[in-house]
Amino acid sequence: MVAGVAGGVLAAAGGTIALRMSRSEADYRAIAGDGSPPLVLNWKGLAVMSLVANRIIAPTADMPSVQETMTARRIDLELSYGSAKLQSDMKASLGYLEILPALSGDVRPFSTLPADEQTDTLRSMSASAGADRAIYMALKFFSGLFYYTDDRSWPSIDYVGPSVPEKVFEGGNRIANLALNQEVVQ
Repeated sequence: MVAGVAGGVLAAAGGTIALRMSRSEADYRAIAGDGSPPLVLNWKGLAVMSLVANRIIAPTADMPSVQETMTARRIDLELSYGSAKLQSDMKASLGYLEILPALSGDVRPFSTLPADEQTDTLRSMSASAGADRAIYMALKFFSGLFYYTDDRSWPSIDYVGPSVPEKVFEGGNRIANLALNQEVVQ
C-alpha cells in the first residue's frame, strides 16, 4: 500500500513537472517572432535558437538585434540545405537545452528563465565537458556566423566589409533573400 501511495505521489509530481515544463506553440511563436513557419525547426526550436543567439551575441544598443538580423531564421534556412543528420542534431540540441534546467532540478524550461539565468545556463554548458560543451559550441558558432554576416553588425566589430564586390546568389542565405521570402509569405 505504501508503494502504491508513493507511486501515486510520484506520478502526480511528474505530471506537475511536465505541465510546468510545457509551453504552447503561441508562447514559442511570441518568442520567435512573426513570419512564416520555420522550414526545419519547429516553433519551439526557433524560439530557443532566438534566445540562445540573443544571449551569446548580447547586442548592445548600437547593434542590431538578433531579431533584426533574423539570425535564428537564417539558421533555420541554412539547416534546410543541410543533411538530415545535421537537422536532427540541431533539433535534438535545442530540445535538450529547453529541458536542461529540469536536469538540475529547476522545473522551468530554458525559454522561461530570466535572461541572466539563461546566460548562466549557457556559461555552465561552455565550461562543462562532453555533450553540453559540444552543443554550446555548435550553437555559439551558428549564432555568431549568422549574426555577423549581416552587414549592419559590422560597425560593432570595426569591420568595413569585404575588399571585393559582393557576389549575389539569389538562392543563398543572405538576409535580403530571407526578408524577401518573408514578405511573399505574409
